[in-house]
Amino acid sequence: MIMGKEKKDVSGPELLAFVAIGMIAIYGSLLTSGLVLSNLWEWFVVPAGAPAIGFAQATGIVIIARLITWQDCAKEGDAEHPGCYWFLMAYGLPIFYLGIGWALHLLTT
Repeated sequence: MIMGKEKKDVSGPELLAFVAIGMIAIYGSLLTSGLVLSNLWEWFVVPAGAPAIGFAQATGIVIIARLITWQDCAKEGDAEHPGCYWFLMAYGLPIFYLGIGWALHLLTT
């Protein structure tokens, strides 16, 4: 806990809203990452001879990869991260990767 900040107990409708918002955020993050993977796959893997995959298959690969590589972020000694940090990691990073991939795709075509 950060000094000067007390944890607030969340219950009832607030808890339900918190869980619903979290589920929507995770779902959106998976779809964003699936879109990014499908584009990167089309640009870099298909020209190397692999079969093309669609959005649904790319999203499935993202889900499998996240299940296999999941790590508990609440490790001993870690600082607490604000919600904007997790939002940036879930949405900003895949979009950043897409931008880099797009630039590389332009350079290689």
